[in-house]
Amino acid sequence: MIVVNINNSVLLRPEHLDASKLSQSQVLNFLDVLSGFVEPIEIFYLWRPQLKDIKDDMVLEVAVNGQADVIVTFNTKDFKPSIHKFNLELMLPNQFLKEIQNGNT
Repeated sequence: MIVVNINNSVLLRPEHLDASKLSQSQVLNFLDVLSGFVEPIEIFYLWRPQLKDIKDDMVLEVAVNGQADVIVTFNTKDFKPSIHKFNLELMLPNQFLKEIQNGNT
């Protein structure tokens, strides 16, 4: 399982829209399509606090409770302090896409 850290408010920042060359409606459409493929994870155990940001803790909890192998995020520096405790790997989105292209996921 792979956990992708997606935050609408972050994805819709002007600098991210410029970098992606996508409009706000295209990003929201992508998220709508993506939501059809996600698997809800029930949280059985809270692991807080592990990280500085409570929102990052929530992502980490989903990864641990969902028995993920990888967290895909641009925010790798904030996850690094605790990621090894849970035997998780961190990947930047471009690394993840390369892994998919190479058939390694």
